[in-house]
Amino acid sequence: MKLSHKICSPFFILLFLALVFSCKKDPAQQIQTVDREAYSKISKELEVALADYKNKNFDAAYRRFLKLRNDYLALNDFSGAGYATYLMAEIQWSYGDYTGSEKTAVEALQYLKKTGKDDNLTSVYTLLGTTSRKAFDYENALENYKNAIRYTTDSIEINTVRNNIASIYTDTKQYKRALELLLNVNKSKHLDSITKARVLDNIGAVYFKLNRSEALGSTTGA
Repeated sequence: MKLSHKICSPFFILLFLALVFSCKKDPAQQIQTVDREAYSKISKELEVALADYKNKNFDAAYRRFLKLRNDYLALNDFSGAGYATYLMAEIQWSYGDYTGSEKTAVEALQYLKKTGKDDNLTSVYTLLGTTSRKAFDYENALENYKNAIRYTTDSIEINTVRNNIASIYTDTKQYKRALELLLNVNKSKHLDSITKARVLDNIGAVYFKLNRSEALGSTTGA
């Protein structure tokens, strides 16, 4: 018995190969498509989490930020993971869990430092400074506040942190040093309304500590 063999035309062979390779996608292109879809979903989830945070629905916000941190890490997005982790630390602080907040903030730093210079580093170091001050660890508080300034060029942020530094000087009874810094900050045109009010309150407190009778109103036009 003879075995029969079908001989395919070269045209059909080429056509078959063209169809096979046309169905294959570049792996890099596939990854980009997956990333775009993932970030689209994350963007919506972040919007909801931030709304919960703004409305002080902290339990829900914390759970969402925790999930977002893990989602960002799955994409090797350390900036996003650091931001979500920082907001978790802020929520812990609002609940009075200062030890937990500090631990979470340090974790946020680990992620953010992998990105090089990140705007959120200033926020994290400011939180760590405030946490250290709460624990009466003034040396570390001062170091954290200095680091906060190091990672920003925003004048409003810088003056907010400088006001915090002045508070440490007041806590440690370095009243003249605190006053000098506060008066300098108060002269700046780069102050938001909240920081401006805090600076004026702190100036008044330092004047009281120094037993000086200068009217607080005289500083507002400085």
